[in-house]
Amino acid sequence: MTEIRLKKGEPVKLLLTSDDVTHGFFLKPLKIDEVIEPGKTTAVKLTPQVAGTFTTICDHFCGANHGNMKMTIVVVE
Repeated sequence: MTEIRLKKGEPVKLLLTSDDVTHGFFLKPLKIDEVIEPGKTTAVKLTPQVAGTFTTICDHFCGANHGNMKMTIVVVE
């Protein structure tokens, strides 16, 4: 599983792409709910306001490995 480390209160922009199918990038505690379409870049701007370890999920069925589409975001003080 991939991990991204962010600092609480620091603005960031994540650039997400997909080569094959549409994916969802969802993480309620950080108010992320984006659709990543094949061949396009999706920019996700956020400023984490809470520290912790969070697991993002793909919330669009994307194929056989859909259940394994997760990533950890760690927000530190």
